[in-house]
Amino acid sequence: MQKIIKIQWLTLGLLCSISMLTFAEASLDEVYTKLISAWEKQKTIKADVGADASIPVNDVKLKLKGIGELLIKRDADKEKFAQKLSAFPASLVESGNSSLLNNPFAKATVIFDGTEFFVTYQLLNNSDTIKTSPDITKGAIPIGGKKMFDIVKEKMNITVGPETEWDGKKMINLKLEPKEGQSGDFSSANVLMDPDLGIIRRLEIIGKDQTPMFTCEYKNVKTGVDIPDETFQIPASTITPPPASGQ
Repeated sequence: MQKIIKIQWLTLGLLCSISMLTFAEASLDEVYTKLISAWEKQKTIKADVGADASIPVNDVKLKLKGIGELLIKRDADKEKFAQKLSAFPASLVESGNSSLLNNPFAKATVIFDGTEFFVTYQLLNNSDTIKTSPDITKGAIPIGGKKMFDIVKEKMNITVGPETEWDGKKMINLKLEPKEGQSGDFSSANVLMDPDLGIIRRLEIIGKDQTPMFTCEYKNVKTGVDIPDETFQIPASTITPPPASGQ
């Protein structure tokens, strides 16, 4: 009798496990469909960008805050975005003296032409533009859409968490973890996505020491705004880095 009961419990447990796996997969597919559909309804999007980064310098971590804007323009399956950030030592931003923000520590402009990323870094009087293909391990991914998910799924496992209230709205909560064999400077990422716009609204990168190393937030989002085409003009002088060894 005990043996029969034990088999029944094992069978029930197995069925529950299969049901949970099936539900999780269906839920993830449902999330993809919802977010991609929302993204494809957008034409133009503008948002304020705020970022926090912790950069190791010698034996200490330099804390920086970034302030800027995000501009997105979609035309059928062609999607472009430009993100501009000015970086300051966190202590200056937190001081409340706005005049200190006239001289950023560094600037970064990221332009995605629908295929490649063009990242321009400006530090003091030096400026370089680097061309790179989309890659989640390099932090180079579109802000939304099928292309974003295809790039992320290539190297990351994605799980859906409970809805999260943020910026006055319920967001879709995703966790990204590198697939086996994938290396990078981070251990995981937490992503909040807007169910009505299909875009990332908050991205948190967790380092190998399990502490946040980079956070980016998009607020004051506006849709249907006029964005001139020259916003996405690619710098004439662009460096294409050599492929990594072994590729």
